[in-house]
Amino acid sequence: MEGDNAEQFEEDRWVERRLMFGEVNRGAAIRVTMQDERCVMVNFDADTAEKDSEVMETVVRMNENYAGVYGTVVRAGELRVGQVVTLGG
Repeated sequence: MEGDNAEQFEEDRWVERRLMFGEVNRGAAIRVTMQDERCVMVNFDADTAEKDSEVMETVVRMNENYAGVYGTVVRAGELRVGQVVTLGG
């Protein structure tokens, strides 16, 4: 989701809401169920596998060790790059 008002850990406000992909009420939809408590894997660079604890320390300091969310599929559908994603109730 893109927007002019993006903020840090914006996904925290999505819990118990629905992400809808493509046409509203027709495309795929996911119910956001809970925040994701981060594990130590964020300490490893995805390209080099080198350890760097800066990301984990930042997540802990800024958002009580939560970054990202979990979700459950409410409606199956096609997902495409560039598809409009909307946040509903």
